[in-house]
Amino acid sequence: MKFYRGLSVASTECEGVLRQIREKGIVSNIWNWRTEHFRPDGGLIKKINLSLDDTRPKEISGVPAACACGDLEGALYYAWRHSRPTERCPVIVEFESPIHNVAIDGKDFLYTVFQFGVPEKAAPVIRDIYGERGLMYAELAWKKCDTRARIAICDLMIHDSEVIQAHHANKNAIKGRYGILFCSAFTVEIPILPDNIIDVYEAFSPPNEPDKLICLMDLISLPSFGS
Repeated sequence: MKFYRGLSVASTECEGVLRQIREKGIVSNIWNWRTEHFRPDGGLIKKINLSLDDTRPKEISGVPAACACGDLEGALYYAWRHSRPTERCPVIVEFESPIHNVAIDGKDFLYTVFQFGVPEKAAPVIRDIYGERGLMYAELAWKKCDTRARIAICDLMIHDSEVIQAHHANKNAIKGRYGILFCSAFTVEIPILPDNIIDVYEAFSPPNEPDKLICLMDLISLPSFGS
């Protein structure tokens, strides 16, 4: 599978970063948010009392991962978002990774929809963005009253290969938390070796503005905690 990672690096370091990635690959996630993922047993979806203790066991650490998009425009947004002329350079890394090293990055959209989504509004959107199997997970989650159980179901969904493939093919622009724009978002286990790097370059053109957006806030209803 092909991915695009958008970086924002200091202008004085740009050439060195490009050279380092070409020669060594992506060996750390120091340039953007540090992240990791842990792959729980997919069979847990059948467990009636599924909890975060099942999908996020305290005794097991996750593996380091790097954030990436399945589309260039999403990576351009991340690369340009933190860049300033003469101060920082937007950089794009194109690379390949086997699907078993990939998980959906749900922090800016998916987990919030699982916890607070209004099913009649969110269901068709989930189907479009994550496929029929993705909708199956969402409908299971919305039947749970406990938001922690909903999160646990989402923990399983993000590692489902069928859902990953559907999300990778998504062309619908999403406006998630904090106004972040993307079509597909993933975490990919590192290191990503030089043989898997397709290209690394400075992105001189900013992303295009999408004609239509799926807005997170249109799909959810946040709980009221009183005054």
